[in-house]
Amino acid sequence: MTGCALTVCRGCCCGREDPVQAIEMLERLRADLPGTVIRTSDCLGPCSRKDVVVVQPSARMRRAGSRPVWLAWMGDRRSVAELAGWVREGGPGQAEMPAGLALQVFRPEKRASSRKRTA
Repeated sequence: MTGCALTVCRGCCCGREDPVQAIEMLERLRADLPGTVIRTSDCLGPCSRKDVVVVQPSARMRRAGSRPVWLAWMGDRRSVAELAGWVREGGPGQAEMPAGLALQVFRPEKRASSRKRTA
C-alpha cells in the first residue's frame, strides 16, 4: 500500500441507525478516492460516536512516526469531502488536516481484555 487506508465502521450503530446514509458515505468515499484501500468493519468500538472512520497513514508516514487518526460523525457530505481532500493530499503526517475534520478527531478508549492472564 502506497497511500493512506481507511477503515469505516459499518455494521453496528453506524450502519444501523441510518443505513442509507452509511451506504452513501461509503459510496462517496470510494468514488472520491479511487485506488485507496477502504475497508469496512462490523464495529470499531466507540459506539457512543457515530459514523466512525479511521485513517491509517501511508507506510512512509508510519515509519516517520505518524499514527492512525480516528474521526467521528463522518456521515455528512462536508466531512466526507474534507476527508477525501486530506487523503488525496497525503493524510496523517503529510498534509495539514482541514479545520472541520480536526473538530471530529477523538482518541478511542482502550478496551479491557476479556481474557484473564495466567502466570
